[in-house]
Amino acid sequence: HVFSGSGSLYQRRGSLELFKDRLYERFSNSPVELSFWLHVDHRIHNMPRPELRQLDEKGELVHREKLNAREVHNADGMWIRIAKELVPEPGINYQLNISGKYVTVDDLLVKPRDARVMIRQHNQELMLDNYRVPVASKR
Repeated sequence: HVFSGSGSLYQRRGSLELFKDRLYERFSNSPVELSFWLHVDHRIHNMPRPELRQLDEKGELVHREKLNAREVHNADGMWIRIAKELVPEPGINYQLNISGKYVTVDDLLVKPRDARVMIRQHNQELMLDNYRVPVASKR
């Protein structure tokens, strides 16, 4: 399954580390939006469980937050968009893990909250702030 572009990340079961980075070094203390698309698989009743962890410089867990994958209002077919806003802190490593069965993730985007980001995929699809941009078909 692919949301956009030519590929996605898939894991049959277990935990998948999607992202790990020190956001403060890139964005200072400006608000950041982290978003991605998660496939809703019809073979299971439970959604995969995304979790954002904050680790200190020694790798010790400082904070853990489960991201909501059930009550999501951004849906596109069998895909849901998960988004989290945060303000990066110095010395903190942010780690995004997703656990469950049949985990399929696509289009991870980390951007300044107030920035507008347009991406053209290899198949010419456009994404604006990690939303698919509808394009009129030629007649």
